[in-house]
Amino acid sequence: MRHEYQARAGRVLLLPLTLPDAQRMRELRNRSSQMFFHTEFITAEAQEEWYARYARTENDYMFSVLFSPSEQWVGAVSIYHVDKTQGRCEFGRLMIDRSAVTERGLGVDATLAACAFAFETLELSTVYLEVFADNMAAVRTYERAGFQTCQERLEKTGRTILYMEKSKSER
Repeated sequence: MRHEYQARAGRVLLLPLTLPDAQRMRELRNRSSQMFFHTEFITAEAQEEWYARYARTENDYMFSVLFSPSEQWVGAVSIYHVDKTQGRCEFGRLMIDRSAVTERGLGVDATLAACAFAFETLELSTVYLEVFADNMAAVRTYERAGFQTCQERLEKTGRTILYMEKSKSER
């Protein structure tokens, strides 16, 4: 969804995702595809098509993650499946390019900024996510940002998926 929203937390600034940044996101995602639910290789053309669909999709807010104060692009994050009736949304598509900066903890800052956007700008009460339990770096990031595991599910592949939530009241 094309938007003009911004969010900030700690050392990161979230700005609307552009097509060139979506291509950066694709390259980063292709390098670590095993950590995502969809592991297929993404071509530049497929990413352009995805970005065009994203731009037409309501209730899907993609952000570029910029490292402050230099405003260097270091990743992407999203708030999507926004349901204002139930006051909920999904968090995901978090990618931080660790080769871009030596700073640690930028994933936590990006997660906190995205959640602040969901709670303050969209006025939602709950943010939820799904993550593979064996993706320990992501699980630790989400726990540090205040998410709590509320359910686990074992997949046919043998991997466990954690369902995590964060409530506005628990900020």
